[in-house]
Amino acid sequence: KEYYEYALDFCIKYGYQYMHEFAFVYSNYVELLLELEEYELAEEKFSLIDLNRLNVSPVVKFRTRTTNGSLYSQMGNYDLAKEQFDQAQRDILYKPLLKDYPRDILNYYYDLIEFHMKYGNYDLALKECNNAYIFIESLDPRAAKSKVVYSTDIAFRAAGINYLQGNQEKALWITNNSIQELNTFIKEVSF
Repeated sequence: KEYYEYALDFCIKYGYQYMHEFAFVYSNYVELLLELEEYELAEEKFSLIDLNRLNVSPVVKFRTRTTNGSLYSQMGNYDLAKEQFDQAQRDILYKPLLKDYPRDILNYYYDLIEFHMKYGNYDLALKECNNAYIFIESLDPRAAKSKVVYSTDIAFRAAGINYLQGNQEKALWITNNSIQELNTFIKEVSF
């Protein structure tokens, strides 16, 4: 926490010259504060950032919106969280450059799925799992390792949602299928 605060102060002191690094530090710091359940401090840090006044790249805005959506969600502010996630979704649709940052887009899906789960919107969470699968399949076919890891992350979430909905058999099937895919992948890699 102390190192993140130092890094943020450094970025702010130098006038946000390193916006890409700032976005990553800021996002990780806020996520740490959420893990520590220090919501008021997270909100205070968030209030220091005005993306509209800063000349930042689309990926920085996108990542910050996703982080803010998670922050508001954890704080119980459904409307503000939804607003941030909706804007991030528009960014994905209308800013093709974001496709060059698959990890950021997947983090968006992870956070959006958790948002829907937190508020009991399981059908929407499953819909976003499907959207994430579609996105993963659109990735470079040579990135097989990443695709398997990403698919497993989404499958874990989909299985959890199905379990919460009382669909234990489907949750078990998803889990076993993912384990089988991972085993096959590990055997291929081991050669």
